[in-house]
Parts: sequence; C-alpha cells; structure tokens
Amino acid sequence: MFLDAHGAVHRVAHVLPEARPGSSLTEADARGRVHAALRDLWQLDPAALSEVSATSQKRPNRTDWSFVFKNPAITSLAPGDARLQVELSGDELTDAFGFVFIPEDWERANRDRDSKLRIARIVRSIAQAGLIIASVVLAIVAWTRGKFAARLAFTTFGLLFVCMCALAANNWPAIEFNFSTAQPLPLQRTIAIIAPLIGGLLASAAFALLGGYVVRLLPPSSLTVSRAARLGLALGLAFAGASATAAWLRLDQSPPWPPTHPAGTFSPFVGAILESFSKIVSQSAIFLVLLALLNRLAHRRTLSVVVAFLSLTLLFLPTNAESLAAWLAETLVIGTVLTLVYLFLLRRGFTIVPFAIAALECGRLVGGALLGGYARALPVAFVGAITLLATAWLVTRTLHRAAASS
Repeated sequence: MFLDAHGAVHRVAHVLPEARPGSSLTEADARGRVHAALRDLWQLDPAALSEVSATSQKRPNRTDWSFVFKNPAITSLAPGDARLQVELSGDELTDAFGFVFIPEDWERANRDRDSKLRIARIVRSIAQAGLIIASVVLAIVAWTRGKFAARLAFTTFGLLFVCMCALAANNWPAIEFNFSTAQPLPLQRTIAIIAPLIGGLLASAAFALLGGYVVRLLPPSSLTVSRAARLGLALGLAFAGASATAAWLRLDQSPPWPPTHPAGTFSPFVGAILESFSKIVSQSAIFLVLLALLNRLAHRRTLSVVVAFLSLTLLFLPTNAESLAAWLAETLVIGTVLTLVYLFLLRRGFTIVPFAIAALECGRLVGGALLGGYARALPVAFVGAITLLATAWLVTRTLHRAAASS
C-alpha cells in the first residue's frame, strides 16, 4: 500500500506467492484485461497510448504478464516520458502505477555532472576541515601564551559535549533502525554508543578551543546587541532569499523533499532544541575565527581582499549546477558577494554573525516544516527557531562581554 503526502492511498500492490495457482492467459487475452484496467483506473483510451513492452513470466502454476505503455500526450518530461505499467498475476490485476522513464544518455550525462560536482564538495570539505584544524593549532599555541579565554572554552566544551551526547541518545531509534542482522547486536550497540561519545568529545573540544581563541582576536564591537540582532537577521534573511532565488534561476525541478529525520527520534522537540543550539555555537565559532584571521590582514588591503575572496569562495563553493559554466558563474557571484559583505559589513561588526546564521537556519527550518514531512512539523520548527534566536542572543552577549573585558 502506497500513500501520498496527505496520507491518502494512491496505489495498492497485491503480491502473490509464486506457487499460487492461477490462469495462464495468452498475450491477446492479457492485453485485453490490461486495456480495460487503463480505462477503469486512469480513464485513458488505450489507442492513444504507445505500447512499449509486453513481457510474460512463467510461474509454477500460472503465467504473469507485465505491460508498459508510453503516454505521448505528456510532453513536459522531455527528454524523459510518462509511462504506465500494469501487472497481471494469472488473470488478476495485482499492480498498476505510473513512472517517468529516463533515457540512458541523460543518466550518463547526469552522472558525469555529479562526479564533477563531487570534486567541489570534496574541495569545500577539505577547506572547512583545514580551517578548523589550523584554528585549533593556533588556539593551542595561544593558550600556551596566555592569550586564551580558558573559562569560556571549558564552559563551551561542557555545554556542547552534553548537547551532542543528548542528541545521540535522542536519535537512538533511528540509529537502532539501521542495525544489520548480519552482525551481533551487542557489538553494534557498543559501537553505536562509543562512536558518538568519541565524536562528540573531539568536536566539542575543537569548537571550545575555537571559542576561547576567537574572543581574544576580535576587536571591541561598536554595535549594541539589539543593533547586531537587527543587522544579522536582515543579512541572514537576505541570504536565504538569495539562495531561494538562485535555486529558482537554476530551474531546479527536483521535488522538494521534506525533512523526515525528526520522526525517527524519541522527541522531535528535544532534537530541535539540541540541534539548533549546537549549530549556532559551532558555525559561529568557525566563521568568527575566519573573520578574525582575515582582520589581521586588514592593513594590507589588496592581500586581504584576495585572501577573503579565495577563502570565502572555497568555504561556500556551490555543489549544484546544470553545467560547468553555470557553476563557475555561481562561484564567482558567491565569492564576490561574500567578499563585499565582509568588507563593508562584517569587518566592522563581527557580532552580527550569530544572528545572521540563526536567520538563515530559521528560514531552512520553517521552509522544510511547511512541506509537512512528519506530524507536528510546524510546532517543532517553531521551537527550533526560538532556540536558534535565543542561542544567537547568548553568543552575541558573550562576544560583547569578552571583547569589552579583553
């Protein structure tokens, strides 16, 4: 039984055992029953369709038939086409459904494009990992020289570690669902418990080091918390709108799949709170470290602009485009826009970063919830958005206080 997005049944498939006795129709008789099914189920005239294939499969006590038809009236799916498939088990109609046929040439070209875009994803991941590792090393060096906010780092480490452990515990139903029946259950449970602990420990330590390091690099902000909030929210919403516009300009025809992973947790509300908190803290730490490092080159204008363009472009490389030319154009636009935002806004107001990230994540969260991927998606998104904004306010207040005391 197959359900649509609103929970209504739109297809029922009846799978019979192979040994179940039944009729062995001739091709002509089977085609007649299939034509009747086309009229009854879809109100289509078989004469208006093009028969693509008619295949039979001999069972021990019956013969099954499968017919596929092309619907020439639907032309909006080019280079693919709309097709209908009807299944007979003996003389019983057991399945009927529509699908989109994709030509092999298109699939080959799409795989080739994806392989090239995969390189962009790898480069972006390497750039992000390189920034984190380099910043961690610099943070450790700064700690040994006394230029480090140790108290803030330990507080951040404790909060993040507890948050990540709680997030892993909340995701346990989804983790357990993916267990394999080919491996011992106790071993899989042990690995599933230890792996998040080690990963959470390392990630929390890394982001805590970044937090303790960056507050000693940032200059005092001239913006109040309320003004930083307004500017950050405006910037984040502008980027969210630009991202949606770019997707529209790319003529992205892929279906808008709603997020469903919260349905696999003990509590989607707890998951929204934990994920929102960890996202703001971790992403703010990474981006603020980058801005602080770029700020050290501010006295050398040309070099700072070049480094800002290259670093921001690498960290935000697009990973979806219809062609290489479109990807290059989008890359240049992203790099140029981010560099201008850094030069004229972020360089003079680092504290708007947490609220900008919060606004961007709020847009994604609410947009995904509007697609209705699971029950109570909108209330969960509302809780997540409130947590994002509250965490952004907390991080911004911490940055102001740390900069004022340094």
